[in-house]
Amino acid sequence: MWNESFFSAPQLKRDPLGITHAIIAMRASSYAAVLLIPVASSLAAQHSTSSTAVATVAQLYRDFAWEVVVEEPEWPGHALLDQPRAILLHYFDPHLTDLLLAERACTNQSREHGRLEFMPMWGSQDPAATELKVLPTQDSSVVVVTFRYPSNGGSIALTYHLQRNANGWRIRDIAQGSRWSLLALLSAKC
Repeated sequence: MWNESFFSAPQLKRDPLGITHAIIAMRASSYAAVLLIPVASSLAAQHSTSSTAVATVAQLYRDFAWEVVVEEPEWPGHALLDQPRAILLHYFDPHLTDLLLAERACTNQSREHGRLEFMPMWGSQDPAATELKVLPTQDSSVVVVTFRYPSNGGSIALTYHLQRNANGWRIRDIAQGSRWSLLALLSAKC
């Protein structure tokens, strides 16, 4: 005699519309949502408090490097400098945030280019980079970002000066050697 349970797997009741598959899919997506909630919470926590200056600058590039990769279609209003105050405060200290917002208001009011005619995180009007590195320095409040322009192979080094506040490390200035300082540019009259 043979044991049918040994040779046959249990069968699910199936209907012609495949409802069984839909129920399994709904259960699987519910489990996935439950598993992703802690991950999303962790990412939100990373934004609010950064444990190191390097982490703050690295997060800035993680969140806004899409400008380098996606050329078309354009995504107006999503660039770093288009962000609302609450988002800018995730990366910049309150003083630099106020200066960035004042520059935006001045530019919108005059409908001309303001003092900031380039994207500071790229040191250029056109976002482009290869071999980008976010590097610590001996001073824990200074971070150097290096990269190459793909068009000409030129090497760029940007120096980020950060300050620790209650929310973690925030950028107080970006400079490209003695060529420019974001804080100095934005501190001039509009």
